[in-house]
Amino acid sequence: MTARALKCEGSPIVIALMISLVFLLAMVGLAVDIGRTYVTKVEAQSFVDSVAVAAVTKLDGTSSGITQALHLRAYGTCLVCAHTDNYDALSD
Repeated sequence: MTARALKCEGSPIVIALMISLVFLLAMVGLAVDIGRTYVTKVEAQSFVDSVAVAAVTKLDGTSSGITQALHLRAYGTCLVCAHTDNYDALSD
């Protein structure tokens, strides 16, 4: 066999390898995206649960307690405020 014949026989393998590599990288990217989506969902659920517990602790049967709980609920729905931990400013 000549060098030219060997070069022609190896080409389909290289093409198959490149196609497989593209497919593998696409699957890795999809797995990372799905993983990040799951982590974001879990973190959001944890935040909502924390706000709900904080709001329940403010309920003491008075109108002031109800107002404080409503403020915490509003705080929990505000995505901009979600990055601050200033619950005390909302309880005034």
